[in-house]
Amino acid sequence: MIRRIVFICVVALIGVSVLSSCRSKKPVNTDKVLTDEQIKLSEMKNQLNTLIGGFNNMPLVDIENKLAVIKAINSTDPEVLKLIADLEKLISDKKIKLAEEEKIKKEKEAKDQEEVLDLNTRFDRYLTKIATATSPAEADKVIAEALTYFTSPDADVLIILGTFGNEVDYDKPTTIKKYLEYVKDQKVHRNKIVKIEKAEGEKIKLVEIEKK
Repeated sequence: MIRRIVFICVVALIGVSVLSSCRSKKPVNTDKVLTDEQIKLSEMKNQLNTLIGGFNNMPLVDIENKLAVIKAINSTDPEVLKLIADLEKLISDKKIKLAEEEKIKKEKEAKDQEEVLDLNTRFDRYLTKIATATSPAEADKVIAEALTYFTSPDADVLIILGTFGNEVDYDKPTTIKKYLEYVKDQKVHRNKIVKIEKAEGEKIKLVEIEKK
């Protein structure tokens, strides 16, 4: 009986020893590490897809900041790199569009400011722009714009040489087109606009200028 008990104890001890040895020799499980990497990769893809899908509903600066964080991870995954490229294209196109919209907005504001000026001041500014143009092409562009305010390129321009008592001495009559070309060639505008007359269609039909 005692031998049997001793035998059982020995067998039990051997079993515990073998089990302990097996546990100590069990290889390290790398499944968890791989799963963590896969999770990070999946999160990046989800974030990029969310940014692309909601692109027009988010401030551009927020999108750029979030993209910068993702790019800092330096992922080499092909799908991630493609999503990054797609998002960068959207950002580039958006910036071009915003720049164009800002340009149009400023041009409209400038035009609106011109509209509220009185005719004398507005025309005087056109003459100054023509005289100070940096190239003939620029001057021609301003001339073409200025002419849209006149009934025709042949609208009259009277240049006052001087006033003697009640008599006004005029230079030889010219046309608005010729006068604007003269300012372009001379690159000087010193004369004073004295009077502007408008036709029934609200366009200018005559300008009187006092020579200085």
